[in-house]
Amino acid sequence: MQRLLLVSSLVVVLVVTLVPSSVAQVTITEPAPGSEVGMRPLVQGTVAKPELAVWVIVHPTTLNAMWVQPKVKQKGKRWQVQVYCGRPGSVDVGKSFEIRAVAGPWTPLKEGDVLNNLPGSDFISNPVTVRRTR
Repeated sequence: MQRLLLVSSLVVVLVVTLVPSSVAQVTITEPAPGSEVGMRPLVQGTVAKPELAVWVIVHPTTLNAMWVQPKVKQKGKRWQVQVYCGRPGSVDVGKSFEIRAVAGPWTPLKEGDVLNNLPGSDFISNPVTVRRTR
């Protein structure tokens, strides 16, 4: 019984230590969570493995769908892209958008793809929620 308990403890410890490290491999550094943005904010971040392609996905929080954004410009471990937070005009002003970066997607992505779930990938950033104000 003591051996079984020890093995179970090791498994839990391994799972807990693996999950956070995979999340931190691609990060969004700008905009900050809770920022107020326009329709086309600049999103910047870092990726631990610059050989991995980075894509940004925007999810309007009032919808189930999420949109793949334009191709990211990468330079070493840094990347940036100007994304779309809603539609032109004022129809989406006041709405919240969740922004995530994915590194090393397992299936091909292209700008404008509409997804129901985050794609499988080597790494996924923590979400950054922003509010469109203009």
